[in-house]
Amino acid sequence: WLAKDENSDKLSFSVEIRGEHEVSWILLEANVRSEFFSWDSSSFPDGWYQLRIKASDKLSNPVTRELTTFRLSKPFVIDNQSAKIGKLTGNLENEVISVQFHAVDTTTKIARAQYALDGGDWKSLQPVTALFDSKDLWFKFSIGPVKPGGHIVAVRVYDEYGNSVVERIIFRS
Repeated sequence: WLAKDENSDKLSFSVEIRGEHEVSWILLEANVRSEFFSWDSSSFPDGWYQLRIKASDKLSNPVTRELTTFRLSKPFVIDNQSAKIGKLTGNLENEVISVQFHAVDTTTKIARAQYALDGGDWKSLQPVTALFDSKDLWFKFSIGPVKPGGHIVAVRVYDEYGNSVVERIIFRS
């Protein structure tokens, strides 16, 4: 953030956070003397938040003459959890592997999906809808022809914030 005092008083800041639909502000840090603050957001559950930065010129003035003000941040998301992969099913028939699965994220949209056959390179997948526009998507794809024998297909899904999850399905012939 940027802040300045018209008569060049020294400023200190307090940084508070509040979750969406919450009433109370929680103090993250008091007496911050720079215009920069960082914290480990992994201790907060996924969801939408807002920061309140309070500025005070108390470092240059007696308590009775201290001036304060505050600003609110735009809402932002904390997303530490990966999407979930469910209903991963498939079959191997006539040298073709068919796979389907469901990907869902509670906070942000699914951004990318991939598969790998037998530990090979990751290949991109498109959702059934052809658009990565939802927190809830289905995927269906086929691989073939494949060599006779057992195979492992791994699927990987990323959310908008880069959190990923991998699941696998094993095919035995």
